[in-house]
Amino acid sequence: MVEVECPSCTETVDLGSDSKGIYECPYCHDDFEYEPEISLTSPIIIGKETHHNSEMMNLLSNIFAYLVLTVMSAGVLSLIKFFEDRSTKKKLLEFQNEYSEGILNSDFLCGSGIRVYPNLEAELLPVSNDIPSHRFGNDEITGLVFYHASNEWSVGNVELHIISDNHFPVFVARIVVGRGAKARRKGRDLGEEICALYNLEMDETAAYLRDEK
Repeated sequence: MVEVECPSCTETVDLGSDSKGIYECPYCHDDFEYEPEISLTSPIIIGKETHHNSEMMNLLSNIFAYLVLTVMSAGVLSLIKFFEDRSTKKKLLEFQNEYSEGILNSDFLCGSGIRVYPNLEAELLPVSNDIPSHRFGNDEITGLVFYHASNEWSVGNVELHIISDNHFPVFVARIVVGRGAKARRKGRDLGEEICALYNLEMDETAAYLRDEK
């Protein structure tokens, strides 16, 4: 037996079950939606865990790429890639230094999902070894935005943008879902699961939040 207070007349209503749905108040006859509270007894993963390659595998991969590019283009493309990698590593170092000072940057904190603990603390599942497994306090995730770069012809990147009013800018991390219509359906499902845990309303946009910082 589940008893809830009618939001219209504040009378106590016996729902008879703990199922999500629309119920009619027997006193004022208004309809109201009931959604049971979710309580965790063990950590759950929303999204997926990414298994990263070892540093040795990454090194071998880079060496192979340099060799191929050198043979194919007499070193010109290899040289371009070398400077691009240097620029990327420099930017990564800047992000890591910012993070050590407590600055959360959505360009840096990028995950494939989150691990949610029974106390509703959450841990980012990073997409690479260079990104920390940031731990969110149980009151730090204050909003979620479902982002899909869509147009009338196709669906592009799909991400969930984690919002935290405790930080500035408030857009602090990304969960990368994928590309295409299938990823959009999956992203919406993951977003609704997160919102149910944290009692949030999910916003939706096709404009990247970084542009609004």
